[in-house]
Amino acid sequence: MTYRVAISPEVLGAIDAQIVYFLHAGVSPDRIGAWFESLLGVVHSLGEIPHRFPVADAVSLAKGHEVRRVNHGDDAIFYRIDDIEHAVEIVAFRHGRQRPLS
Repeated sequence: MTYRVAISPEVLGAIDAQIVYFLHAGVSPDRIGAWFESLLGVVHSLGEIPHRFPVADAVSLAKGHEVRRVNHGDDAIFYRIDDIEHAVEIVAFRHGRQRPLS
């Protein structure tokens, strides 16, 4: 059974901020586009087999519900699964190597 995948507005904002960071860092638009397409591919694949990635224990404990993590290169995508509604909600996105711009 396919699960519906939803991305929270906060996550969309974090992804937009990462794209802006890449642009300011001089990353080419083609490379950013490839990164974005790959990221979306991972996110949408969660609709097929959402349970395949591990539970992020510390995040789950802090949130009070099970949260799973999938890595995409240096990115971490956190999501939760609703088996009753057959839905996946992307709840957080972080880019691990981002450094503040000076």
